[in-house]
Amino acid sequence: MEIKAALVPQNDLEVGCELATEAHKPPNSMQFLSQLSGNHSNPVTACRYKGVTYVGLGNGTINKVDNLGNNTANFLKLPHAVITIRAHMDQLFILEYGAPYKIHVYNLNGRLVKSWNHTNTSGAYYGNKLFVSENEMFVADAFNQQIVIYDLSGKLTRNIPCPAIQKTNTSTCPAGKDCVIITSYSPPQVSKFNFKTGDVVWTTKLAGAYGPFSSTCVG
Repeated sequence: MEIKAALVPQNDLEVGCELATEAHKPPNSMQFLSQLSGNHSNPVTACRYKGVTYVGLGNGTINKVDNLGNNTANFLKLPHAVITIRAHMDQLFILEYGAPYKIHVYNLNGRLVKSWNHTNTSGAYYGNKLFVSENEMFVADAFNQQIVIYDLSGKLTRNIPCPAIQKTNTSTCPAGKDCVIITSYSPPQVSKFNFKTGDVVWTTKLAGAYGPFSSTCVG
């Protein structure tokens, strides 16, 4: 089974020196990958929260896997592909592919709390595009090359033009209080963007014709 590059956990992620000293052993928080069996066809994104891993699939299904590997198939079912799942304050924030994209908020029991249309009207399929920081939600809008910020109730608070966001596969992850890392599949590059000042702090081009589908940032 192929694991898409967008399959990156956010919560409880640990990256340490054990990667250098024991290259054959992944960090503890990455061991959830061993829980992905043939029941998780076409996984796109994953999020680990309070010992539970939520796996979003290309068919719109979200499965739930506990620490013992017990799988709750079809925990949630959306009409289109689940691009990103993030957990915060006992709620799941989900970005769904579509025209336009949609953002859904569920509680941990699977009850829908709120849902609304995201400003992105078309774009790439893969790449984590949503993250939550304190009381705000940051969502990439690849079509309009901007970062859209909502409060946790879904109210749009501001749009920030971001030239580092490409209309192809683009992924975002937080990097400190005021910055975000933006990974571009084509052209292959990684940028650091300060959303407080609106400046691209730096851009690094990657070798090869295409870059990664996704990225994560720790520490």
